[in-house]
Amino acid sequence: MLVARTVLRQTIGLAAHSITRAFRSPHVLSRTYVQSSSSSTSIPTVMGSSCTSLRSFATTPRRLATEIKPYLLADVGEGITECEIIKWFVQPGAVVQEFDPICEVQSDKASVEITSRYAGKIKGLMYKEGDVAKVGHALCEIEMESEGAAEEVEEAGKKEEEVQIKRVSKEEKFKAVDMDGFVSAESKHSNGGGSHSNGNDVLATPAVRRVSRDHNVDLAQVRGTGRDGRITKEDVLNFVQNGGQASAKSSSAAASSLPSTPSTPSTASTAFTSAQAPAGTTEIIDLTPVQRSMFKAMTATLATPHFAYSDEVDITHLDQVRQLLSKSIPDHYTAAGDSSFSKLTLLPFLVKAMSLTLNDHPMFRSTLNKEQKLVRRSSHDISIALASKVGLLTPCITECQVKSVLDISGCIARLQTLSGSSRGLSPSDLRATGTVTLSNVGAVGGGTYTHPILPPTGQLAIGALGRSRVLPRFASEIPELGVSDPGKIVRRLIMSVSFTADHRVVEGADLARMVNRWKHLVENPSLWIGLLA
Repeated sequence: MLVARTVLRQTIGLAAHSITRAFRSPHVLSRTYVQSSSSSTSIPTVMGSSCTSLRSFATTPRRLATEIKPYLLADVGEGITECEIIKWFVQPGAVVQEFDPICEVQSDKASVEITSRYAGKIKGLMYKEGDVAKVGHALCEIEMESEGAAEEVEEAGKKEEEVQIKRVSKEEKFKAVDMDGFVSAESKHSNGGGSHSNGNDVLATPAVRRVSRDHNVDLAQVRGTGRDGRITKEDVLNFVQNGGQASAKSSSAAASSLPSTPSTPSTASTAFTSAQAPAGTTEIIDLTPVQRSMFKAMTATLATPHFAYSDEVDITHLDQVRQLLSKSIPDHYTAAGDSSFSKLTLLPFLVKAMSLTLNDHPMFRSTLNKEQKLVRRSSHDISIALASKVGLLTPCITECQVKSVLDISGCIARLQTLSGSSRGLSPSDLRATGTVTLSNVGAVGGGTYTHPILPPTGQLAIGALGRSRVLPRFASEIPELGVSDPGKIVRRLIMSVSFTADHRVVEGADLARMVNRWKHLVENPSLWIGLLA
């Protein structure tokens, strides 16, 4: 009897202990919550009998090892040794990520936006706006995480996580909450208050942003028509012309500075008179970066002994071919784009004729380096002179020997489009790899034996193409006409040309033979008719 009572008490005690443990276990709770270490919001979860309880871990921030690294100005183009700092996009203390813009610099021929290769904090700027920075020298200093710090933090994080797992397994607590009344902090953040857009969120080049600042235009209000919605300079100017309002601060300041007189329609003469400077005043104007580059280059060029060679070229037949080919340009050349064109000019024909000439005259496929050696290439690039908004540019048409006349025309159209747009030419377009330069001065109405100056790029020759004119010539000078009367006067389309060569390595006979070969190809396009299209 006593034994039976003892056994019964033990059985009842074990059952009660099991029931107590079951009710204390988190597996029987239907609603629980955990406290997130990254947010003060309670995150509810529905737990079933087979679910595992959620755990959250808190880590203690570690101070990372850092180092200060100089950010060097890289080579932005072949032959460029220095750049002017146009604008800084960061200041000391600013945090930057990889590919964030650092500054805008102006090289000899183009402006380039410099982006960060590192993620870190700007510690100092080595130059002010307007200073000239040397290639290979530090632009700024960036404080960044030192090498190996990430691995140390990761290893320390693993150890600390193991400690937190043990701690949470002993101390985690759950509390039932109502799912119906739950609203996450993330939902409140996403629904509460729209984000305010600003000019820094739009796609625009530094040059366009400068124009918008000059006109007090908020770029967020301008609709971009460029690629991927990029805002161009034309978009900003059109916005201003169509009644775009300046900022309130600048508008009020401008209004307060004007006298309160009745508005009257302004005439062209009135506007011109008001724009004139007072009599007797003198204005000092700084040279632009491109003008300064031209000043230095042309001054240095005078140290090179050179000579000129002039001639005239009969382009009557070539112009007839141009007119005929212009009527049947393939559609893919006329499609919309930077390289599109609807008619042919004489320049691509003259460039292709020069390309064929260079195949027979390897001397002019060479450039002279600083070690007084000729660098001869199997291929060749031909530079053309372009008058742009920023000044005289000489971009390259690369690999001319494998391009047709139509291909070259597309390249010229692209270079002309970019040089006149807000995007501008890229450093690759302006690289100093041209072996010969052709300057079409006749396009602006000049050119009667104009002797050009050699560019300081190591090129051995440059040619100036004058204006074409209809002139009388004796039939005896043109045997292919087959005119019986040698004294008969015929109408011919004549273009004057002038070439200048580096007399240190080029002899007069070398240049004369090269120009005569080019002239023969230009006057007889039937010799290379298969290379036109």
